[in-house]
Amino acid sequence: MLATVFHGVNDIRVEEVERPRAGVGEAVIGVTLTTICGTDLHIVRGEYPVKSGLVIGHEPVGVIEELGPGVTGYEVGMRVLVGAITPCGQCRACLSGQLSQCGHGDGYEALGGWRFGNTINGAQAEYLLVPHAQANLARIPARSLTSRRRMKSSAIEREASSRWLSNLEAWLSRDIRRSL
Repeated sequence: MLATVFHGVNDIRVEEVERPRAGVGEAVIGVTLTTICGTDLHIVRGEYPVKSGLVIGHEPVGVIEELGPGVTGYEVGMRVLVGAITPCGQCRACLSGQLSQCGHGDGYEALGGWRFGNTINGAQAEYLLVPHAQANLARIPARSLTSRRRMKSSAIEREASSRWLSNLEAWLSRDIRRSL
């Protein structure tokens, strides 16, 4: 799959990486829409450190491609939103409503809830692995769309997403040159 990978300050590349697979409690979504957040620019400029080789990005919309055991209330093919904050839903911070301080199963962790594009691979990719999917997926209502229209809409979004990824590297490179 194609993804936007951080390699160092002012060095991101759209490249082929391994497609994720869902494990217990996880989901894989096919990303149809995402944004370039100001945080992504801070990462590329070296103002917020992340490890080399990390796929950047967060806040995607997509279609569930795969569900791991234990994820209920969702189906493959369902359109979903995945927030930037990725809590476990079970630690002390999560249970007390402080999701952005998620301790990933134990206590509190500063900025612990922001994981995509920070400590785990992010959403500027064709597919995204969503940990703790039960706590991190939000259904997008189908409303009055028929199945056929939803499929067309998803295909159009996928095509646009693919084009967007192929142009992302050049766009960010221009932005980086302007900021130097």
